[in-house]
Amino acid sequence: MPDGILFSTNYPNPFSTETKIEYSLPSKTGQAKVILYDENGIIVKEYSLDIKGKKGILTISKDNMKSGIYYYAMIVNDQVVGTKKMIVR
Repeated sequence: MPDGILFSTNYPNPFSTETKIEYSLPSKTGQAKVILYDENGIIVKEYSLDIKGKKGILTISKDNMKSGIYYYAMIVNDQVVGTKKMIVR
């Protein structure tokens, strides 16, 4: 993980209504986002990360997601800095 970037595992995991991901980005970070995709690699949702220079929390709600395994990646300045797995009940 590049210096100054925090990308935590979602909690709770597994979840049935909503889950949270803590993150921290340096204040001079350019574009940052989290992309959520299913087991087949199809993008389900994309979230811009706008809080920089301090800790932020991204809340993901189940909405129309089916039960199963999903993956999410943090992309900063067009580079993947981490990928993690979440389970939806």
